[in-house]
Amino acid sequence: ETQANARDESELVSIDKKSVVPRAFKSRLSKSAIIFAPTENRCGSPQRKRYRDDYCIESNSPSFFKPIPFPSKQTAGILRTSEELGNNHIHDSDCSIKDPLNSHTSILQLPTIIGHKAGFNYISCDTLVELMQGNYPDLIDCYSVIDCRYPYEFNGGHIEGAINLYNDDQIYSHFLNEPPPPSKGDSQTQILIFHCEFSSQRGPNLSKYLRKMDRIINIQHYPSLSYPQIYILQGGYKQFFNQYQGKFTTPQNYVPMNAKEHFS
Repeated sequence: ETQANARDESELVSIDKKSVVPRAFKSRLSKSAIIFAPTENRCGSPQRKRYRDDYCIESNSPSFFKPIPFPSKQTAGILRTSEELGNNHIHDSDCSIKDPLNSHTSILQLPTIIGHKAGFNYISCDTLVELMQGNYPDLIDCYSVIDCRYPYEFNGGHIEGAINLYNDDQIYSHFLNEPPPPSKGDSQTQILIFHCEFSSQRGPNLSKYLRKMDRIINIQHYPSLSYPQIYILQGGYKQFFNQYQGKFTTPQNYVPMNAKEHFS
């Protein structure tokens, strides 16, 4: 009986005076165990000290093991295929902004800059003016500027040639009722440049909506899209108007969203 007890004790590894674990877990615990051992802080009261691992051992309670749940699988910016989702089970949650506009599934036709938000392709006001003046001859006939401000802002002054689309229904009706064939972004692909007053909310949000719906419509052709070239104008209409002193706008005016004359 004494030999049996000695053998049983040899199979246990002491962690502290109040808890023991089987030797089978020694290798796991020796690397990075979560061990709560009482330590003294400046006031002299016990404090728990934590180290990370898959198991938890508390020194002030009977020995036991707590598995830490593994993190849920994240979507890596790519929409799952229709075979995984099922053709009748494609939801908005499967096509969220986890599919960023700057995922670079296509070669960008315009130079980009760092903007306000991650996940977007921003261009400068200078790049837009160069495009309008024909400095990109291969692209001059295949770009659109989408002004996402409200009609009274748009009518008060907008970039020459811009179209005013300011809600989801208008975006869908204009671009997706009869979308062009899916493309990976060659030189003939239509370029869409979104903006609002500051390009901080309305413009980026509507561009996200277009990308989400475009992805759903072309799920069978992944990663191709009808509109792979989507950009955001950095600084929006306000920066464009101030930078060029009203040039390239019609009429040469700027009406802010919170203009008092448009609120009762």
